Amino acid sequence: MVYQQDRMMAIARDRELWVFPVDEIEGIYSIDLAQIENVPVNVSKSAAAYMKGIVKIDHKMIGLLDEELIFSSLKRSIQ
Repeated sequence: MVYQQDRMMAIARDRELWVFPVDEIEGIYSIDLAQIENVPVNVSKSAAAYMKGIVKIDHKMIGLLDEELIFSSLKRSIQ
């Protein structure tokens, strides 16, 4: 029998710590800013709102999240 393991992600900035469930974590990478491409127009507007761009890593397109928007949205969600 195979059990699914829950995945949690913790992010911190300026004495703020947030932990939330995620479906998948690809990893942590150092990215050259020249590698970042624009978000394709076929990405839904709700997802694109939180993305700075996309980058290709190991033949996969990975969304680069906008940390400013994420932290401000998290703060608003608890007020």
